[in-house]
Amino acid sequence: THYTHNKEHCLLFVLVCFSFMAAAILSPSRVSEFRAVIVLEDGGGGRLFPLCSQSSAPTSGHLPVANRPLISYQFELLEDVGFSEVIIVCTKAASSALSVLSQMYPTKLKCNVIEADDGMGTAEALLRLPKDFREPFILLGGDALIDETCFHRMVDLHRSREAALTVLVRCPPKPTVLKKGAKPASLPFEKTKVSKRSSETTYYIGVDNTHRRLLHYNIDMGVGDAGAGDEVIRVKKSLLRRFPNVTIHNHMEDLHVYICAPWIIDVLASHGNLQSFQDDLVPYLVKRQFRRKFLEKFTPPTEEAILVSKNSHSAPNLTGGCFAWIESESYCRRVTTPQSYMIVNQDVAASRTSFLPMEPEERRNFVHPSVKTETQIGPNSVVSEGVTIGANTSIKNSTIGQHCQIGNKVRIINSLIMDHVHVADGTTILGSIVCSNTIIAERCNISHSVVNYALQLSEKTQVTDDLKLA
Repeated sequence: THYTHNKEHCLLFVLVCFSFMAAAILSPSRVSEFRAVIVLEDGGGGRLFPLCSQSSAPTSGHLPVANRPLISYQFELLEDVGFSEVIIVCTKAASSALSVLSQMYPTKLKCNVIEADDGMGTAEALLRLPKDFREPFILLGGDALIDETCFHRMVDLHRSREAALTVLVRCPPKPTVLKKGAKPASLPFEKTKVSKRSSETTYYIGVDNTHRRLLHYNIDMGVGDAGAGDEVIRVKKSLLRRFPNVTIHNHMEDLHVYICAPWIIDVLASHGNLQSFQDDLVPYLVKRQFRRKFLEKFTPPTEEAILVSKNSHSAPNLTGGCFAWIESESYCRRVTTPQSYMIVNQDVAASRTSFLPMEPEERRNFVHPSVKTETQIGPNSVVSEGVTIGANTSIKNSTIGQHCQIGNKVRIINSLIMDHVHVADGTTILGSIVCSNTIIAERCNISHSVVNYALQLSEKTQVTDDLKLA
């Protein structure tokens, strides 16, 4: 009996220790030394056209993902990791849209909005921060969905290396092994006009495999005839001697999430030609992280380095390194094209992330209690409030926005229907995005396409592999 009693106490002690460790790991104090900054880029004329426009969704952060604005997921992430305040830099149009969203999707964060000029780059936008802004900060581009575990791993790397810049990079999952005769699942808009118009960016990222030092960073925007294989990578021999175990990756994605030292703002202020954080500033810092004059000008020496310099003739070991956290396990994705936008919507609806839609979960889907339907809704679907669905209608792996009217004998599969869309009887929508305020007449067929905002499609209209703009 005495042995059993001691054993129970030991087990209780171990459980208490683990609970304290877990609390320490997930404590809000883990981010207490950082400020949070979100820069919302103007998305009207980019690869998300026509989904982003000044009148509908000024930035990708305003786009609905499983019937929630994308930026609301970033607010939820910042709340969960312990932030109480965030600075948002955006255009006047985006600021007005944010005020509307904040009423519909309230957050506990104190949001300080700073307006920037239209067309201003992400690096230029940071110069709008207050002049007394001198803390390390975490910069988010407003277009990514990131799980909390991934975020903490990135912060841990930044701290352990005393980094000046840490970049979050996504490693695509390994392809699944298919059974004999099985075909791989196709991506949304694969081999269509939509995918050709919005080709993905290719990143050439060189990382030291031992210390995760970021040693090379270059971008191919996918414009022109040159393919990814035409890129010439130049690396100095002296760098390879210092870091012999380097891998150059061309299949990874920069997620527009960065942890920055405060002096990076000084670099921007002294170099007016750095407009984009990703395209201009990151390559600039990576190339100069080992240059003594650059480090002496902008970075303060560590206390240990100052002691060394006082007691010896050796030069101080200055901080200022660039590092990359390569995430391959936790969920993280950017919304940069209609294809990636569709994938993120499907991932949230299928509970592949730690984030959930606002609607309650029921039978592997998320349906608002106000939905009036005469048919069963298939799995991995999200249906918002005020939606009416007719008889003999099939909805599978799809998202339906607010106050939509779906007629009888309608088929909606692997698709995204935004708010206030009317779909008449007998229509089929397959693998497509239908933007808000669109009216679709009877017996239309929309397949692997994007239908623009506020269009009216006449009876029996056929839209296949296309961007339907007017």
